[in-house]
Amino acid sequence: MFRLWDGLVLATCMGVAFIACSGGTGAEGPITGTVFDSDGNPAVGTVMSLDRRPIEGENRAYSSRSRLSEAVFAGFNGTFSIPDPGEAGPLVLKASHMDFAEAYLEVQRGQTGIEVILEKGWTLTAK
Repeated sequence: MFRLWDGLVLATCMGVAFIACSGGTGAEGPITGTVFDSDGNPAVGTVMSLDRRPIEGENRAYSSRSRLSEAVFAGFNGTFSIPDPGEAGPLVLKASHMDFAEAYLEVQRGQTGIEVILEKGWTLTAK
């Protein structure tokens, strides 16, 4: 797996997902944005969640300290709003949709205007 926390691209074994940031970052408040597919259509039903950034060498999937928020779903127009986590520091926004590769982005408390573009994952078939 290749992670570029401060960049725009994350490549996983499932495919590639792009995340772009724009808008502002406040000291507190919800984290908001919009999720699209690679054709620019809203990715309705994408599950958005907020985790603490893993400590170096820590496996995100098994971290006991990771989850900060209940998952929210992107609405009909692809928008999402995760309530203020009440915690400062590096946070990781996770976007999951069954038709696309997962995407991760380091965000800050109160960040708005996030745009997430999900890419198709690889499909494995067997004979």
